[in-house]
Amino acid sequence: GYLSKLLNLCFYFLIISIPLLFPIFQFRGQKFPLPEIFFLILITIWFLAFLIKKNKPNLNPIFWVFILFFLSLLFSAFFSENITRSFAKLLGVGYLIGLTLVTHIFVSDLTQLKKFCFAWLMGTSIVVLVGIITIFTFYFAPGNPFLEYTTSIYGAVPVGNYPRVLSTLYSSSLLCNYLIFSLGILFISERFGWINNSLFFPLLILILITAVFTISSGLGGIVLIFGFWVWFVWKEKNNFVSKFFLFGGIFSATFLFVLNFFALEHYEGVPFSFNIPFFEQTFYPSSRLWVWIESFKTFWENPITGIGIGLPSSEVYFQNTDGSTSILTDAHNIYLSIASQSGIVGLIALLILIIVLLRELIPIKHKVKKISQIRIFLVITLVTGFIYQGFFGSFEDARHIWVWFGLILSFGKTFENKLKI
Repeated sequence: GYLSKLLNLCFYFLIISIPLLFPIFQFRGQKFPLPEIFFLILITIWFLAFLIKKNKPNLNPIFWVFILFFLSLLFSAFFSENITRSFAKLLGVGYLIGLTLVTHIFVSDLTQLKKFCFAWLMGTSIVVLVGIITIFTFYFAPGNPFLEYTTSIYGAVPVGNYPRVLSTLYSSSLLCNYLIFSLGILFISERFGWINNSLFFPLLILILITAVFTISSGLGGIVLIFGFWVWFVWKEKNNFVSKFFLFGGIFSATFLFVLNFFALEHYEGVPFSFNIPFFEQTFYPSSRLWVWIESFKTFWENPITGIGIGLPSSEVYFQNTDGSTSILTDAHNIYLSIASQSGIVGLIALLILIIVLLRELIPIKHKVKKISQIRIFLVITLVTGFIYQGFFGSFEDARHIWVWFGLILSFGKTFENKLKI
């Protein structure tokens, strides 16, 4: 009774806090963002409940693929150039898999999914509210110290009279990625009538505005999921409009994908230049392309087990557009990040994980129409926010993505006979 209610309350607070990586609390020299605090509380109460009731969780059999992924990184950690650091990172991977596990356990029917969506959108509302306040503060109170915490450096983005918003997350790219998954939750809620239009459209607009001001290389994911949503809603009302937005989203996402290979302007220390047939202009590699090349070199030199999880994939000194210099050690790509740090062993495990998750959702057809619709948005969001955006950012450690994996376990094909409808 009360213990079960307390567990659910802790879980929903955890979901609300997933994007709230600031403020950070310190205890005996250790830093803890809000999600970690709620997760530790949840796991502690859950363990006590298990000791009292001895109830075993009903798990999707394909959870083995997450164990396989963990073991591949464990194998890599044994051969790491810094074993201590890699095993510390491995604890973080265990925490991420724990997020998948608790989501799968606590969201196993439509009633629980409704509450989950409400909690997620509460967290999103806080994020976009901070984002909108940041934008207004930048223009009307530019010297406010608040901006030091909610805006990012321009990086490779041209300096201009606009803020690059990161809100409550670590980076603008991570914020953009989170907002893709928030759109997925928002669209599910709208389809099922869990949110009325007076809340849906203002939140949709605020999410899109905040996303634009991230000035992220992954904005193609936002355009892509929006195009998919319009296509899904309008395909029976107006076939032309639906296809226009769908192909417009695909074209825009493709264009932005290609744009990631080129620097918008020449910068000091550029490693090389190149020409493209039929173009007279000389092109320069973007900072991402430069980092991708260096990360691939790291993988090439350590092909089997990688350099070690948690270790730098590259070491690129890049001059930002504001004149400052950044040391880029992150691969800025999920696949290269895993490959460079854990070798072909980890990369294969990641690809197996992706394939298994897609197989859980495709084909999407289910005898209950609502389950089919849930799977549509689960797979669209997985493709846009993880598979597509994974080419532009190392989001394998993003908490919200591992929560999403838990939803896939709950509403996928393997578990459908045990799904409470």
